[in-house]
Amino acid sequence: MRNSGFGNVRCALLCGAVLLPGQALAQTEQGSGTQQTASASAPDEIVVTATRQVSSINSVPISISAFDTESLDKQNVRQVDDLARISPGVTFNRSSGGNGNQTNIAIRGISSTIGASTTGIYINDTPIQVRTIGVTAATAYPRIFDLERIEVLRGPQGTLFGASSQGGAIRFITPRPDLRVASIYGRSEISVIQSGGMNYELGLAGGAPVVEDALAFRVSGWLRHDGGWVDRVGPLTESGFDPGKIDTNINSQHAYALKADLLWEPAAGISFLPSVYYQKVESDDITQFFRRTSDPDQLEYNTPNQLELPSDQTFFLASLTSEVELGSVELISNTAYFTSELNQLFDYTYQSAEQNSTLVPYITIPGQNEFAVHFDEQKSFTQEVRLQSRRNETFNWVLGAFYMHSRQTSAQDIVSPFVERLIQQVTGNPNITIAQIFGGPLLPGDRFLTATTEAVDEQIAAFAQVDYNITDKLTLTAGLRVSNTSYDAEIVADGPLNGGPTRREVDQQETPLTPKFGLSYQADPTFLLYASASKGFRPGASQPENNSPRCVPDLDALGLERTPTSYGSDSLWSYEIGAKKRIGAVNIQASGYLIHWDDIQQRIVLPTCGQAFIVNLGSVTSRGFDLAVSAQVTDGLSLSTALSYTKADFDETVYSVPPVVVRSEGSDLPIVPFSVTASAQYDIPLSAGSHAYIRGDLQYLAESPRGSSQDFGYDPLVDPIPESTNVDLRLGWQDGSFDVSLFSTNVFNQKPLQYFRVARTSELFRAQAPRPRTIGLNMTFRH
Repeated sequence: MRNSGFGNVRCALLCGAVLLPGQALAQTEQGSGTQQTASASAPDEIVVTATRQVSSINSVPISISAFDTESLDKQNVRQVDDLARISPGVTFNRSSGGNGNQTNIAIRGISSTIGASTTGIYINDTPIQVRTIGVTAATAYPRIFDLERIEVLRGPQGTLFGASSQGGAIRFITPRPDLRVASIYGRSEISVIQSGGMNYELGLAGGAPVVEDALAFRVSGWLRHDGGWVDRVGPLTESGFDPGKIDTNINSQHAYALKADLLWEPAAGISFLPSVYYQKVESDDITQFFRRTSDPDQLEYNTPNQLELPSDQTFFLASLTSEVELGSVELISNTAYFTSELNQLFDYTYQSAEQNSTLVPYITIPGQNEFAVHFDEQKSFTQEVRLQSRRNETFNWVLGAFYMHSRQTSAQDIVSPFVERLIQQVTGNPNITIAQIFGGPLLPGDRFLTATTEAVDEQIAAFAQVDYNITDKLTLTAGLRVSNTSYDAEIVADGPLNGGPTRREVDQQETPLTPKFGLSYQADPTFLLYASASKGFRPGASQPENNSPRCVPDLDALGLERTPTSYGSDSLWSYEIGAKKRIGAVNIQASGYLIHWDDIQQRIVLPTCGQAFIVNLGSVTSRGFDLAVSAQVTDGLSLSTALSYTKADFDETVYSVPPVVVRSEGSDLPIVPFSVTASAQYDIPLSAGSHAYIRGDLQYLAESPRGSSQDFGYDPLVDPIPESTNVDLRLGWQDGSFDVSLFSTNVFNQKPLQYFRVARTSELFRAQAPRPRTIGLNMTFRH
C-alpha cells in the first residue's frame, strides 16, 4: 500500500541528489583485453578500451561511463535493465508489444523498434545485437556476473565498432585469466518482493595459473531465480472480470550461465585466449498486466490472459582472441561464433479482436483462446583483425578489417480454434465459414497463419583511426570506416490470414562510409578538453512487395502502386564537445552534443488491410548534455552524481496513410528527457581490515513523452510515463574479502506505469511496471 509518510523523505533525498558530487569510478582493472598497460592515471580511475587502446577513462576524448564488478554489485545491477538506472543518457524499455524479451535501448535519443539496432551490444569485441525481423527477434544480453567491467559509450561509434553503433555502444568486458595469481569470486543473494515471490542467486568464479607465466584458466557458474508479482485472474468480459486468482506471481524467471577461458602465452608478447560462454533464461509468463483488471496503488497487477505464456532464450558464444607484439605495433585477432535461440508463446485471444473493429475485444465464448508460437534464431560468425601502435608518443593508430555473416530465422504459427465461431457470432450467420471470408480454410492444427523468414546479413569493412600529437598537449584524431553490407531474405507464408501460400525472395546492398574527426587538448595531466564530429549508420534491408487488392485504397492514398521491396540505411552526424577534470579527490566529466538523424527507417501501416512496410522517412534533431561528478569527501564518505538532458524531436510531420500521423513536427521521441543518479556511501572503521558501511542510490527520471502502440505509430491516447524517484538502500559489513549486506530496492514502491494499446480501435490498455519493493541479504567474496 502507498505510505504517505515517505513523501517528505523522498523529496529530501531528491533535492539533495542534485548537490551530491560525482559518478562512482571503479578500481583499476587487472586485465585490459590487450597486453598494453595504461598511461599514468589516478589509483581510483577505471581503465577502458573504448578506443581499442588501453587508456584511463579520464584521458579518453569521448563521453563514457564505466563500472567494475564491485560497483555493479553494490548498486544491485543484475541485468541490462538495471544499467539504465545507473547510466544517465541511456533509456531502456522492454517492448510493449512483445512478451518482454523484445527491447529498445536509446542513447542520446537514438532508438528504434524496427530494422537493425541503433545501439551496438558487445561481449568483449564480439557484436551480439540482433536485427528485428519477423515479429519477435530479441537481443540476448549477458546477465551481470563475473564481469570485469561494463563500458557505456555515448555517441556514434561507427568508425571503430561499425554498423548499429549509431547512438552508442554497450560493452560487457569479461575477466582474463591471470598467469601469476589465483583468484576467486562468489556471490549469493536471497530476497523477497513485496506482494510477490522470492529471489535467490548463487554464483562462483575462479581462476589460477596452470604453468606460471605461460598457462592459466578461469571458470564461472551462476544461477538466479527471480520471483514474480503479476497474477492471472478470470477472463475479461464486457460486464467485467472474475477477480479470483487462477495463478499468482506468474512472471517468475530462472537464469543460468557457464563460462570458461584459457589463456596461453607460449612466448613473450604472444598470447591465445579461447573462451566459451553459455547462458539460458527461462520465463514462466509475461510481466504485462491489464489496466482494467489491476490496481497498482495496492500493488495488484493482474492479467486476464487465460493461457500460460512461457519463453526461453539461450545463447552460446565461442571465441578465440590472439595477440602478437611486433616491436612497436601489436596484431590482435578476434574470431567468434555466436548463436541465440528464443522460443515464446503469445496469447492473441484479445488482440486479434482488438485489431478488427467488427469484433468485440472480450471473451464471448467459454474456453475461447487464440495463441501464437514464435521461434527466433541467430547464428553469427565474426572475424576482426587489428594492427595498432603501442603507445607512440607522437603518432598512435589503429588499422583493422571486419567480417560478419549472420543468419536469422523467424517463424510463427497463429492457432485460432475459435475464429470461425466468433465470425458467426458477430455476423449472426451460423453458416458462414473462414473460407468464404478469407478464401481458404484453416490449415491443419487450426492454424490461421504460418510464416517463416530466413535472412542473411553480411558485412565486410575496413577501418582506420589515427591520433596525431601536434604538440605534447594537442592531439588530432581522424578515422574512417568503409563497409559493404548486404541483406538477403526469403519469406514463406501460408494460411487464410495470409490469403493462401506465398514465397518471396528479396535482397539489398549498399556501401556506407562512417568518418570521425576530433581534436583534444590535454592542458595538464588532470584536465582534458575535446571536440568531435562523427557519423553513425545502421544498415538497410529488403522486404517483401505487397500489392494485395485489399491494400489498394491505402496505397492509392500514399501515391503508390505497391510497397517498396527495400529500404536504405539511415545515418546521423553527431557533434560533441566535452571536458574532464580532476581536482584533488573530485573528478568531473561533462559533454554537450548536437545530433542530426536523417532518412530514418520507419514503419508505415496500411490500416485497411492490416499490412505494413518500412521506408526511409523524416529526420530528428537531438541535443543535450551529460555531467558526472564524483568525490572522496573524507576518508569515510564518498559521493557521486550524474545527470543527463536530451531533447530529441522530429523536424517534420510524418504520415502513415493520411490523415494518420506517425509523428508530428516537433513531437518528442519516447525517451526520458532528463535523469539524475546519485549515490552516497559512508564507511565506518571497526577494526583492522574491516568496516561497516551505509549506502544510498537514487535515480530520478522525468516524465517521458507518449509512446507508440504495438501496431501503429504515435498514439495520443497513451499516457506519458510519469516522473519517478527510485531509491535503493544498503547496510553492510566488509572484512577483507567478505562483504555482507542488507539491502532494499525501490524503497518507496515507485510505479511509473507504461501503458499501450494493441490497436487504434481498442478500448483495452495493457501496462508494464517496475518490480515492487524488494528486501534481501547479499554476500560476496573476493580474493
